[in-house]
Amino acid sequence: MKLKKMWKMSIGILGLVCATLLFPLSPRTVIVEPSVFEMGNTRNDPEGYSWEIPVFTVELTYRFEIGIYTVTFEEFDAYCEASGKEKKGDEGWGRANRPVISVSWWDAAGYCNWLSLTEGVAPAYDSEGNFVDREGAQTNDITVVEGYRLPTSAEWEYAAHVSNRGGFHPARFHETIGFRIARTVFSEKTE
Repeated sequence: MKLKKMWKMSIGILGLVCATLLFPLSPRTVIVEPSVFEMGNTRNDPEGYSWEIPVFTVELTYRFEIGIYTVTFEEFDAYCEASGKEKKGDEGWGRANRPVISVSWWDAAGYCNWLSLTEGVAPAYDSEGNFVDREGAQTNDITVVEGYRLPTSAEWEYAAHVSNRGGFHPARFHETIGFRIARTVFSEKTE
Protein backbone atom coordinates (compact mmCIF):
# COMPACT_ATOMS: atom_id res chain seq x y z
CA MET A 1 0.00 0.00 0.00
CA LYS A 2 2.83 2.44 0.82
CA LEU A 3 4.48 1.71 -2.51
CA LYS A 4 1.23 2.53 -4.36
CA LYS A 5 0.91 5.87 -2.51
CA MET A 6 4.56 6.71 -3.20
CA TRP A 7 4.10 5.85 -6.88
CA LYS A 8 1.02 8.09 -7.16
CA MET A 9 2.84 10.90 -5.38
CA SER A 10 5.88 10.50 -7.68
CA ILE A 11 3.67 10.61 -10.76
CA GLY A 12 1.90 13.70 -9.38
CA ILE A 13 5.20 15.47 -8.72
CA LEU A 14 6.53 14.44 -12.13
CA GLY A 15 3.36 15.77 -13.74
CA LEU A 16 3.74 19.08 -11.90
CA VAL A 17 7.38 19.38 -12.96
CA CYS A 18 6.51 18.57 -16.59
CA ALA A 19 3.60 21.03 -16.58
CA THR A 20 5.88 23.73 -15.14
CA LEU A 21 8.49 23.08 -17.84
CA LEU A 22 5.96 22.89 -20.68
CA PHE A 23 3.71 25.73 -19.48
CA PRO A 24 5.83 27.97 -17.23
CA LEU A 25 3.19 30.72 -17.23
CA SER A 26 0.34 28.43 -16.20
CA PRO A 27 -1.40 29.84 -13.16
CA ARG A 28 -1.80 27.75 -10.03
CA THR A 29 -5.40 26.59 -9.92
CA VAL A 30 -7.65 24.41 -7.82
CA ILE A 31 -10.44 22.21 -9.18
CA VAL A 32 -13.90 22.87 -7.79
CA GLU A 33 -16.48 20.09 -7.96
CA PRO A 34 -20.16 20.58 -8.91
CA SER A 35 -22.32 21.70 -6.02
CA VAL A 36 -25.42 23.47 -4.81
CA PHE A 37 -24.99 26.40 -2.45
CA GLU A 38 -26.71 29.49 -1.10
CA MET A 39 -25.42 32.68 -2.70
CA GLY A 40 -25.61 36.13 -1.18
CA ASN A 41 -25.47 37.46 2.35
CA THR A 42 -25.99 34.03 3.94
CA ARG A 43 -24.91 35.18 7.41
CA ASN A 44 -27.18 38.23 7.40
CA ASP A 45 -24.04 40.29 7.86
CA PRO A 46 -24.83 43.97 8.57
CA GLU A 47 -21.79 44.91 6.46
CA GLY A 48 -23.29 43.09 3.45
CA TYR A 49 -24.34 44.87 0.29
CA SER A 50 -27.89 45.44 -0.94
CA TRP A 51 -27.14 43.37 -4.06
CA GLU A 52 -26.43 40.33 -1.81
CA ILE A 53 -30.12 40.11 -0.87
CA PRO A 54 -32.19 38.07 -1.26
CA VAL A 55 -30.12 34.93 -0.74
CA PHE A 56 -30.78 32.37 -3.49
CA THR A 57 -29.80 28.82 -4.39
CA VAL A 58 -27.22 28.25 -7.12
CA GLU A 59 -26.41 24.88 -8.70
CA LEU A 60 -23.03 24.56 -10.38
CA THR A 61 -23.48 21.46 -12.56
CA TYR A 62 -19.90 21.28 -13.86
CA ARG A 63 -16.33 21.04 -12.59
CA PHE A 64 -14.17 24.11 -13.05
CA GLU A 65 -10.76 25.28 -12.05
CA ILE A 66 -10.07 28.69 -10.60
CA GLY A 67 -6.85 30.56 -9.96
CA ILE A 68 -5.65 30.24 -6.39
CA TYR A 69 -4.29 33.79 -6.53
CA THR A 70 -5.04 36.86 -8.61
CA VAL A 71 -3.05 37.29 -11.83
CA THR A 72 0.31 38.88 -11.06
CA PHE A 73 2.27 41.61 -12.81
CA GLU A 74 4.81 38.96 -13.84
CA GLU A 75 2.11 36.88 -15.53
CA PHE A 76 0.37 39.87 -17.12
CA ASP A 77 3.67 41.43 -18.24
CA ALA A 78 4.49 38.22 -20.15
CA TYR A 79 1.18 38.64 -22.01
CA CYS A 80 1.96 42.31 -22.74
CA GLU A 81 5.43 41.45 -24.07
CA ALA A 82 4.11 38.61 -26.25
CA SER A 83 1.22 40.65 -27.66
CA GLY A 84 2.91 44.04 -27.95
CA LYS A 85 0.56 45.63 -25.39
CA GLU A 86 1.74 48.38 -23.07
CA LYS A 87 2.49 47.14 -19.55
CA LYS A 88 0.27 48.43 -16.75
CA GLY A 89 1.72 50.84 -14.21
CA ASP A 90 2.22 49.61 -10.65
CA GLU A 91 1.44 52.95 -8.94
CA GLY A 92 4.65 52.52 -6.92
CA TRP A 93 3.50 49.27 -5.27
CA GLY A 94 6.02 47.08 -7.09
CA ARG A 95 5.60 44.39 -9.72
CA ALA A 96 6.76 40.73 -9.85
CA ASN A 97 4.29 38.57 -7.90
CA ARG A 98 2.00 41.39 -6.80
CA PRO A 99 -1.55 41.47 -8.26
CA VAL A 100 -1.71 43.37 -11.53
CA ILE A 101 -3.75 46.59 -11.25
CA SER A 102 -5.50 49.01 -13.61
CA VAL A 103 -6.71 46.20 -15.86
CA SER A 104 -9.92 46.62 -17.87
CA TRP A 105 -12.33 43.78 -18.62
CA TRP A 106 -10.95 43.76 -22.18
CA ASP A 107 -7.37 43.50 -20.87
CA ALA A 108 -8.37 40.56 -18.66
CA ALA A 109 -10.23 38.82 -21.51
CA GLY A 110 -7.22 39.33 -23.80
CA TYR A 111 -4.95 37.81 -21.17
CA CYS A 112 -7.29 34.81 -20.79
CA ASN A 113 -7.33 34.20 -24.56
CA TRP A 114 -3.54 34.53 -24.78
CA LEU A 115 -3.05 32.11 -21.89
CA SER A 116 -5.45 29.65 -23.53
CA LEU A 117 -3.58 29.77 -26.85
CA THR A 118 -0.24 29.46 -25.02
CA GLU A 119 -1.48 26.20 -23.51
CA GLY A 120 -2.93 24.93 -26.78
CA VAL A 121 -6.63 25.29 -25.97
CA ALA A 122 -9.32 27.29 -27.71
CA PRO A 123 -9.81 30.87 -26.50
CA ALA A 124 -12.87 31.68 -24.40
CA TYR A 125 -13.82 35.01 -25.99
CA ASP A 126 -14.34 36.32 -29.50
CA SER A 127 -13.29 39.84 -30.56
CA GLU A 128 -16.58 41.25 -29.25
CA GLY A 129 -16.29 39.69 -25.79
CA ASN A 130 -18.77 36.84 -26.33
CA PHE A 131 -18.08 33.34 -25.07
CA VAL A 132 -17.09 30.89 -27.79
CA ASP A 133 -16.94 27.09 -27.83
CA ARG A 134 -14.04 24.93 -29.02
CA GLU A 135 -14.93 25.59 -32.66
CA GLY A 136 -15.20 29.35 -32.19
CA ALA A 137 -19.01 29.52 -32.34
CA GLN A 138 -20.72 31.98 -29.98
CA THR A 139 -22.36 30.36 -26.98
CA ASN A 140 -24.09 31.26 -23.74
CA ASP A 141 -23.30 27.81 -22.30
CA ILE A 142 -20.23 28.23 -20.13
CA THR A 143 -19.77 24.46 -19.92
CA VAL A 144 -18.67 24.31 -23.58
CA VAL A 145 -16.12 27.13 -23.27
CA GLU A 146 -12.70 25.46 -23.29
CA GLY A 147 -10.25 28.28 -22.66
CA TYR A 148 -9.33 30.37 -19.66
CA ARG A 149 -11.93 32.99 -18.81
CA LEU A 150 -12.99 35.22 -15.98
CA PRO A 151 -14.89 33.33 -13.28
CA THR A 152 -18.60 33.95 -12.94
CA SER A 153 -19.77 35.59 -9.72
CA ALA A 154 -21.28 32.23 -8.66
CA GLU A 155 -17.98 30.39 -9.30
CA TRP A 156 -16.05 33.05 -7.40
CA GLU A 157 -18.41 33.03 -4.42
CA TYR A 158 -18.60 29.25 -4.19
CA ALA A 159 -14.81 28.93 -4.39
CA ALA A 160 -14.54 31.45 -1.56
CA HIS A 161 -17.12 29.46 0.48
CA VAL A 162 -15.06 26.27 0.22
CA SER A 163 -11.67 27.99 0.43
CA ASN A 164 -10.75 26.41 3.74
CA ARG A 165 -10.82 22.99 2.03
CA GLY A 166 -9.13 23.67 -1.29
CA GLY A 167 -6.33 26.21 -1.13
CA PHE A 168 -8.24 29.06 -2.80
CA HIS A 169 -7.34 32.42 -1.26
CA PRO A 170 -10.55 34.45 -1.13
CA ALA A 171 -10.86 38.20 -1.16
CA ARG A 172 -13.93 40.32 -0.79
CA PHE A 173 -14.99 41.89 -4.07
CA HIS A 174 -14.21 45.45 -2.98
CA GLU A 175 -10.77 44.44 -1.68
CA THR A 176 -9.69 42.61 -4.83
CA ILE A 177 -7.23 44.58 -6.90
CA GLY A 178 -6.55 42.21 -9.77
CA PHE A 179 -8.48 39.42 -11.40
CA ARG A 180 -8.49 35.63 -11.37
CA ILE A 181 -8.88 33.14 -14.16
CA ALA A 182 -11.16 30.12 -14.41
CA ARG A 183 -11.96 27.40 -16.90
CA THR A 184 -14.35 24.49 -17.24
CA VAL A 185 -12.80 21.07 -16.61
CA PHE A 186 -13.61 18.62 -19.40
CA SER A 187 -11.58 15.58 -18.33
CA GLU A 188 -12.61 13.01 -15.74
CA LYS A 189 -16.36 13.44 -15.76
CA THR A 190 -18.05 13.26 -12.38
CA GLU A 191 -20.86 10.82 -11.76
